[in-house]
Amino acid sequence: MARRLTTTPPPPYAAAIDALARMRQRYITRMLRVNFTAEEFLNCILAPEHIKTLRAAYPLLKPYDRSTIGGRLRVANHEEVEYILSCNQPPLEVAGCDSEILQEVPSHPGVWQAVKDVLSMEAQFAQCIRVINWLNGDGFKPGEVSAAAARYYWPPIVHLMPESSAVHTVGAGTFKEPRVSPDVALLRESSAFFASALLCPSVNDDLRSMGGLLCFKIGGKNSTIPVLE
Repeated sequence: MARRLTTTPPPPYAAAIDALARMRQRYITRMLRVNFTAEEFLNCILAPEHIKTLRAAYPLLKPYDRSTIGGRLRVANHEEVEYILSCNQPPLEVAGCDSEILQEVPSHPGVWQAVKDVLSMEAQFAQCIRVINWLNGDGFKPGEVSAAAARYYWPPIVHLMPESSAVHTVGAGTFKEPRVSPDVALLRESSAFFASALLCPSVNDDLRSMGGLLCFKIGGKNSTIPVLE
């Protein structure tokens, strides 16, 4: 007799994780303002002679080979942050390359502040992820937090779930308490941050057409920010 294949259903609020990821990138791209130019960042991570060589090689490369300059920076607590700088537009126009050397955070105060700001924003979104994981059954059986309870404990869930979700129904069905008590301080702090992030406007084309795009990769997540000309 053939075995019947069984599949594990997704957590009840899995869609909220995906929606929050999109919101996170929009928020960081819009809200993180830097006071250094793409050229200044380039001078922080590469020696002048290397920049001169890459700039001379730029016209010889095909467009898709001119893409980015990447590397790693060491920050507090020995954590590493990967960076990727777009370099295929004026005034940079240098050949792309990847550095295998783990560098210290550049001394430019603006670069160090940008790294700290990204880390701070990531921590705030991580709080929201913790709440969603709790709603999804972190520490107890998935599905124990009813839609009514989810709305009561964490109202932002309404903005993250599709319209077909029960959280959008008036009354949201039977109120079902979870067996694991929520972290009230976490619920309050993450709700307050989410309310402010919800007001963040969309990223416009004029913002993306600034001097370049710098991407920091922290914990496997990309955070893209515009840098000045």
